[in-house]
Amino acid sequence: MVADTLLFRLSFGGEVRVPRERIVWIDLTDSVRVMESPAATTPELGAVSSPNDSGEVAVTFKDRRLSSKIVITKKKDWDGHLRANWIVQTLLVDGEEVHTVVDSVMDKTIYKGPDRILKNDVELVDMFARVPAGSHQCAVLVRNYGADTYRERFDGEPLHVEFTADVQVYDGRETRLHLGLDRGRFRTKLPRLYRVEQ
Repeated sequence: MVADTLLFRLSFGGEVRVPRERIVWIDLTDSVRVMESPAATTPELGAVSSPNDSGEVAVTFKDRRLSSKIVITKKKDWDGHLRANWIVQTLLVDGEEVHTVVDSVMDKTIYKGPDRILKNDVELVDMFARVPAGSHQCAVLVRNYGADTYRERFDGEPLHVEFTADVQVYDGRETRLHLGLDRGRFRTKLPRLYRVEQ
């Protein structure tokens, strides 16, 4: 979900954009089962009685591009490796998942003899959640799904990028975390998220 538009990236190329007001219902049963997180479909935290006692937490990114590679030997456990190379973005507020985005598109296949290296290039998308006014602990997590199971098959380390901050949310206003992405001095070093001053 980008702003007020639901964006579908199709495996055979191209995109479909649907305005939020045209959406009647979204059923993510399969994704929720795999992610084991019913909160992934819920962009709100708790019950909010009116806009006057709540605000919005927004996460935006200065640098957006990440990539991850996983090695599959002789197509062994193909589906499991595919899922392990999904890139998952999660926004947590006070420890509760309030917005989750999953990129499951493998953008490139590299052949090396009997091995195939699947590359997933992702462009981080902004995340939003309406929360009660007050002080909250927020965390942004970008990671590979299933990295613990397939850790040894990643070309380099699996992704695990995390940023935490205490934020104050005001009535009817937006509190924004503007994050940058630092990949370190060497390309093989794990990236990290850092706060960008505006």
